[in-house]
Amino acid sequence: MALTIYQVDAFAERPFQGNPAGVCLLAHYPPDEWLQQVAGEMNLSETAFVVPHDGEFRLRWFTPGVEVDLCGHATLASAHVLWETGRLAADREARFHTRSGLLTARLEEGRIEMDFPSEPPAPCEAPPGLLEALGAEARNLGKNRFDYLVEVESPGQVESLDPDLSALRRIECRGVMVTAASPGGEYDFVSRFFAPAAGVNEDPVTGSAHCCLAPYWAERLGRTRLTGYQASRRGGRVSVEVRGDRVLLSGSAVTVLHCRMEAGLPEGVEMESKSSYQERMQKQFDEWSGKIDGLLSRVERKAQGGYQVLAQELGEKREVASRRFSELKESSSEAWQDLKPGVEDAWKDLRQAVEKAASRFRAQ
Repeated sequence: MALTIYQVDAFAERPFQGNPAGVCLLAHYPPDEWLQQVAGEMNLSETAFVVPHDGEFRLRWFTPGVEVDLCGHATLASAHVLWETGRLAADREARFHTRSGLLTARLEEGRIEMDFPSEPPAPCEAPPGLLEALGAEARNLGKNRFDYLVEVESPGQVESLDPDLSALRRIECRGVMVTAASPGGEYDFVSRFFAPAAGVNEDPVTGSAHCCLAPYWAERLGRTRLTGYQASRRGGRVSVEVRGDRVLLSGSAVTVLHCRMEAGLPEGVEMESKSSYQERMQKQFDEWSGKIDGLLSRVERKAQGGYQVLAQELGEKREVASRRFSELKESSSEAWQDLKPGVEDAWKDLRQAVEKAASRFRAQ
C-alpha cells in the first residue's frame, strides 16, 4: 500500500518559482500526530491534507512545526491537484471547509482565483524587540489575528532586509510581513513574510498575508484591484481584489513532482481503491471525450490547415490517455498504483490540449 504526495509550486508561472506546497489526498483524516509527521518529512512551508466531504472537501494545513488556521498557497496547490488529477472537473468550483470557514477556488483560463476572508490590520504599537529584530524603521504598523504588518519606506528596504530570526521567533504572533508601495512599477506593492515561530524562517509567497496586504494597500492607493510581488529569493506574483469583507487572490501553479509514500502509513488509513479510481477517471474521460468530439466536429467545418493540425493533436493525446488508462484497468491490484502517474500525466496533457483548442475557437 502506498500514498501519493504531490509537490506544487504555487503562485508560479514555471517550476522553481513561487511557493512549494505538499498536497496529500486522503479518504479520511488519520491522527493529527501523523499529519504533523508527514508535514515535517516534507519540510515545506505548508503541506495540505485534503479529504472528500459531501461532494466538497475538507482542508487542513501544517507547517513542519504546527497546524495553521489559514494558508493561501497550499489551498491554491490543492485546487490545482484536484483539477489536474481529474478528481474535480475543470469547470467545477473547488469548495474547501477549513478552520477559516468555507474557501472556494475556480479555474479561469489557466489561473486559479480563490475567495478568502479579508484580514485587515488594526493600528498598533510595536511589541518590544520587533523592529530591532527586523532592523527596520516603520512608517506604519498594524496587526490582524495572525500577523504583524510593518510598512517601510521603499521596495529596496523590503528586499534588503536581513532580520535576526532568533529574536523574531520570540515575538508572539504567527508571522511578520514587511511591505512598501511600489509606485510606477510593474507591481503596486512588494512584501516579504517571516514566520520563524511557526517553523518557517521566510515564506516564499504567502497567500494568507495578502488577505491583510490587499485591504491595507487598497485603502491607501484608492483601488480595489492590485498586484503584489513577494520579494523572496524565489519570488512570486499575487493578483488581489478586495470585495467587501472578502479578498480574491489569483495565481498560477505548476506540479513539480509526485512521490509515493510507502513507509510510516498509519494502520487503517484508507487510500483510494483501484475500482474507485477507475470509476472516477472513467467519468472524467467520458466527459472530456464528449468535449473533444464537439471540438472535432467544429474542426471538420474548418478548411484551414492549422485546424487539421489541432485535430490531429487532440486525437493523438486522447489515444495516449486511453491506452494508459486501459493498461491501468488491466493491471493487477498490486501494480495499478505504479501506472497511476502515467495516467494522470496523459490526462493532464489531454485536458490542456482541449482547453487550448476551446480557447482558439472562442477567439474566432
